[in-house]
Amino acid sequence: MFRGLSRVGTGRIKAIAGLAGKAFLPNLGLWTSTLRGYTSRGSSPFSQSVPLSRSSNSTSTFVSSHYKIDENSILEYIQRKGYQYKENGEEYMIRECMFCPKPHYNKSDNLYKLYISKKTGAFICHRCGACGSWFDFKRKQGDLQDDSHTQPLALAGSSQGPQSPPGESEEKATQVHQFAFNAMKEYTANLRNKVFPKVWSALTDRTPTGRWLTEETLRKYCVGACQKTFILDNGESRAEDCVVFPWITLDAQRQPTVHRYKIRSIETKSHMRLEPNGGDWGFFGWHTVPADCESLVITEGEYDAMAVYQATGIPSISLPNGATSLPVRLLPLLEPLKEIILWMDFDRVGQDNAQRFAKKLGQGRVKIVPPPVQEGVHVKDACDCLRSQLNLRDFIARARCLPHDQILSFAELKNDIFYDLVHPFELQGTQFLSLPLLNSTLKGHRRGELTILTGPTGSGKTTLLSQLSLDLLKQGVPTLWGSFEIQNRKLGLTMLRQFSESKLTAEVSRPQYEALTERFQQLPLYYLRFFGSTQLEQILDAMEYSVYAYDVEHIILDNLQFLLGATAGYERFDAQERAIHAFRKFATAQNVHVTLVIHPRKEPEDQPLNISSVFGTAKATQEADNVLILQNENGKKKLEVKKNRFDGDLGSAYLSFNHERLIFEEEKQKKAKEPVEEKEPVKEKKVGMQKSMGKAAHEIIMD
Repeated sequence: MFRGLSRVGTGRIKAIAGLAGKAFLPNLGLWTSTLRGYTSRGSSPFSQSVPLSRSSNSTSTFVSSHYKIDENSILEYIQRKGYQYKENGEEYMIRECMFCPKPHYNKSDNLYKLYISKKTGAFICHRCGACGSWFDFKRKQGDLQDDSHTQPLALAGSSQGPQSPPGESEEKATQVHQFAFNAMKEYTANLRNKVFPKVWSALTDRTPTGRWLTEETLRKYCVGACQKTFILDNGESRAEDCVVFPWITLDAQRQPTVHRYKIRSIETKSHMRLEPNGGDWGFFGWHTVPADCESLVITEGEYDAMAVYQATGIPSISLPNGATSLPVRLLPLLEPLKEIILWMDFDRVGQDNAQRFAKKLGQGRVKIVPPPVQEGVHVKDACDCLRSQLNLRDFIARARCLPHDQILSFAELKNDIFYDLVHPFELQGTQFLSLPLLNSTLKGHRRGELTILTGPTGSGKTTLLSQLSLDLLKQGVPTLWGSFEIQNRKLGLTMLRQFSESKLTAEVSRPQYEALTERFQQLPLYYLRFFGSTQLEQILDAMEYSVYAYDVEHIILDNLQFLLGATAGYERFDAQERAIHAFRKFATAQNVHVTLVIHPRKEPEDQPLNISSVFGTAKATQEADNVLILQNENGKKKLEVKKNRFDGDLGSAYLSFNHERLIFEEEKQKKAKEPVEEKEPVKEKKVGMQKSMGKAAHEIIMD
């Protein structure tokens, strides 16, 4: 059903490899028999996708048949490439297939054999057999080269996904799965025997802080307990009791594979890690889904999935990475389902991502559980509903599909508007951690906006953006960095130094470096491989892919002049206007925040920059929601907010530079309010409103 999905930037194709065969699971007794019990006599949904090859020859990107791509964007791409085409109902027919190995000789029976779906972008040539997804089609044109135009910081042991060497052998995969399997046997025994009483209490206590989960539920989901050591902010280490959530699948022979497990501290929520290194993505609770399942609930967190199942008996699984992302490599597992109910947290982040994931999974089969509207009911998620003894089936019954993209009634907006009225702070967006000025003026970082940053050469724009992007990354905002002037290696070092909050020198030991990078790699951070002058269309293609595949919410492009390259005169202004319009349109259509660096015009050094100093025509600042200027003023750095479309507040603050941590810090005593008359006229902004068969899994663990 899918041919393997590569981890962005590694160039390595990693598929979820379910290993069938007794050689992998010798003499596992009760645990094996119980996990088998969670599938029916037929094949499970998972077995339709595995076992899968781990070959590095495939570069296919899976796109669900339920996923719909904007028809206009497909046509624009075809026209941009200059292909002759015809329309035939739901498809575009391309005159000459560029993948056919044999010449066409202009024979009519050789032409118009390449079909592209208007809805999904999937293509197939009825002459040569070439086929694939819309992203595969772009990749074959050289616009997405082997998934490598976006790359994560590819350091060993990343918790963001598999990091095994290219061409990894099945033997290596077996070792990873065997390690995970053995570890989970130990961890589940720990919980069952109450080796860590605090963990047991945290999970089962019927108190305001307990999770209210039953022993039966915990055994069914194969939850474990352990103790792990975490590095604190002050550099010290501390052992903490943890809950363990496994990602288990079953193959066609109903043999279990433990791909990975999430370890989460019960003392500090942010203390979390994925083990073992080299494991693959998975859904928590997937092994509990019946083979004939047609409908299930997907929750944001593990506790929520167990709460929904415990209260309703409806098959429930959780996302592997919370609201941050829905990995593309897991989509094939969900393909056979007719209905998916998304129960995300009721906060703004959860509800926004519910809409994003619904589109990714296919709006026609996805329903979203809305926040409660009853007065006096204050719950954040499904687990809160369980603890509050609410009827979870009622919440599921209220789940609704997303309305049509272009048509809304007030009835559909009514509950959203009420939520915004009683939770105004959430409208402000994600708060910045290091510069209070941006919270007091901009109020926060929001999706769907375009921010322009300008400042003199060498003023520290890239360093500042690196710092601000880390503020957001630490809060789970997936970010794509496009650095066209500074190599990714150098940018990565700067970000690592800022993240470490201490001076990194040549004296750093390898263990210290590994501990630091282990934490750093938990950030949902990606880089564009492009450098220097690059075609605008290629950048937009890579941006579109990053939003689809990695659920990116913040895209940084540094800077516009290097991106566009050396053009002169009016041609340069035209190119800049076209780029700014494209980025503005992308931010709105994809509901992501785009931050764009633009160098200023040449101004006298003794004069401060203003909003008209941004290079090019006035279109840049007119299209932008926010305009920031990093000034050099009498040997001091000063950050000014010159435009703020959200609520109009403007302001400035003097900055000092911490050379040890490589970050800017506010000098609060010199903070000054900007005069309101600096503000540009604000255009009105349109806001788019967006039953198991057999034995239970726990019996296998009780070997």
